[in-house]
Amino acid sequence: KCGGRGYKGRVGLFELLPIDEELGRKIVESGNEGDIIQLARQKKIPGLRDDAAGKLLAGVTSFDEIIAVSAW
Repeated sequence: KCGGRGYKGRVGLFELLPIDEELGRKIVESGNEGDIIQLARQKKIPGLRDDAAGKLLAGVTSFDEIIAVSAW
């Protein structure tokens, strides 16, 4: 039950960063968030915005809903 909070039936947006050897090394050596994000993008690892865009294009959610729940 949603308990009056409006969460029943909603779809989450997710981001997962699989750590391979190169990313693990970058985390240990640098620890800089910007460097890690840059490497993840180079490796074509999808981010939270990619998940949101995919769900928007698939009709699973709306632009208004994404904006309402995100900090973009």
